[in-house]
Amino acid sequence: MNKCYKWIFFDADDTLFDFGSAEDFALEQVFKSFDLVLSDEIRRDYKEISRSLFSQLEQKMISIADVRVKRFEILFSKFGIEKDARKVSEDYLVKLAQGSKLLPCVESVIKGLYKKYKMLIITNGISEVQTKRFESSTLRKYFEGIVISESIGYFKPDQRFFDHAIKIAGSPEKREVLIVGDSLSSDIAGGINSGIDTCWLNSKLESNPVTLKPTYEIYSIEQLLGLL
Repeated sequence: MNKCYKWIFFDADDTLFDFGSAEDFALEQVFKSFDLVLSDEIRRDYKEISRSLFSQLEQKMISIADVRVKRFEILFSKFGIEKDARKVSEDYLVKLAQGSKLLPCVESVIKGLYKKYKMLIITNGISEVQTKRFESSTLRKYFEGIVISESIGYFKPDQRFFDHAIKIAGSPEKREVLIVGDSLSSDIAGGINSGIDTCWLNSKLESNPVTLKPTYEIYSIEQLLGLL
């Protein structure tokens, strides 16, 4: 590879952080706090509802404020649970913020890249959750900072999100930046539309059903070291 990157913009959840683990912990704890039974069906449906709402957020159909509470409103309505969705959501976010567990091999890969590249985390997340997870993570010392969609008012794949990230990085040339993420619809689509090279972390071995063509495709985070 002849390209000379100086910056790597990493997505956070399911790229660096084990979001599934954080989500499971938060759900278990909040259901316990509110004396609710968390069945496998409820857990599965919550995750499907949340993913659907974040997809709608990417498409600018709803706001992040909607996502915060609506996922519990929909879930409670479906299962006949009579609890205040807003209060449950507030408690859930506190517990979710405690989940800074990394995916396998992430820290060693980031440590290996640290000497050669500057790095930034870019995430479509809730500000207080992502900030706390980032600050308490062992990755903190390797990154220049974190760009959170809720904080800046733009959400991946909106080009304005990536333009803002470029500014935060000190306005490097776009050819000097590589975006690494697991989501075709937000990380890869946003990068392509912004004229930035992309690397799709396809760890789940998914097919690419759309006409998006990432610059690179890898199947594990360790492959990034060989690629760069």
